[in-house]
Amino acid sequence: MNKIDQKIFLARKITAGFLTHTPLLTDLLLKGRKRMTGRSGSLTTDATTSYCYAVWMRHLLSWHKTGARFPAAIAEIGPGNSLGVGLAALLCGVDRYHGLDTVAHMDDQKNEEIFAGLIELFRSRAPIPDHEEYPDLGALPSYRFPEHILSAERMKGALDTRRLDQIRRNLRNLSRSDGNGMIAYSAPWHQGLTPGIIGSCDWIFSQFVMEHVDDLPGVYELCHRLLRPSGGMSHHIDFRSHWTSYEWNGYWTYGDLTWKLIRGKRNYFINRAPLSEHIACMKTAGFGQLEVQRTEGETCLTQKELASRFRSLTKDDLQTMFAIIIARKL
Repeated sequence: MNKIDQKIFLARKITAGFLTHTPLLTDLLLKGRKRMTGRSGSLTTDATTSYCYAVWMRHLLSWHKTGARFPAAIAEIGPGNSLGVGLAALLCGVDRYHGLDTVAHMDDQKNEEIFAGLIELFRSRAPIPDHEEYPDLGALPSYRFPEHILSAERMKGALDTRRLDQIRRNLRNLSRSDGNGMIAYSAPWHQGLTPGIIGSCDWIFSQFVMEHVDDLPGVYELCHRLLRPSGGMSHHIDFRSHWTSYEWNGYWTYGDLTWKLIRGKRNYFINRAPLSEHIACMKTAGFGQLEVQRTEGETCLTQKELASRFRSLTKDDLQTMFAIIIARKL
């Protein structure tokens, strides 16, 4: 891409930022884009049964690496429009799932459809969807159903008809939940957490969410508060620019003013925090025993091309496209 094309690309992104100040026009343009291209322009991934199954299995394998006991209570940061990943966890035998989001945009019908599909996947001991089906989720050493974790005895209890009925009832009554069921949903969570959640979780996870969080220190501190002693967490983070720049990591070349113009009035965007910043925030919040699994991307950027606030990025920061960070509460 030559310099002129880069300037045209940037101008389009700034224009899109300006349009966010006129929500009605933005909505019309996004609907038009979806009709023409099939893409909505949303920064979130549309959940499917297969995707939720693939995501949970990867977090389950991350948990297993820690050697901890099977989690009884878990929490997800940013489930989006579906609790599918949490439902997959419940179908493995997790007793309680908390979904924490900043905005309530739950799709009840989607939850029902995904739940029904997940039951069939677990009953058939379906293999884990691979990196060819979901490249962003990364490769695994094996895609076989993890019977060393999810034994026949465990799955028999987890898929008991009465237990499935209880999950289904909880799912259909989220708005009337008293906090004592198998599913708890808090959105916006900063206005009030589920009673008793503090210090009750064995495991916390997120999937391509932490790159959107503006207050990283605050959210990692919240994770620390929610966990039991020695509890753990796994976060899958996408460090790509989310189409805000031509190069996958080109958003680190933008100065603060340019970035402000691109963001516009969007409440939900990306924070541009590099890998090292996430790790530093976790350590400050009281986490240790970190394991970081990095997926690198090719880059043509040099330190001189970076905006002043990003000139201190390490080589690992600059080349990390995706990362899975596993940490334990100290």
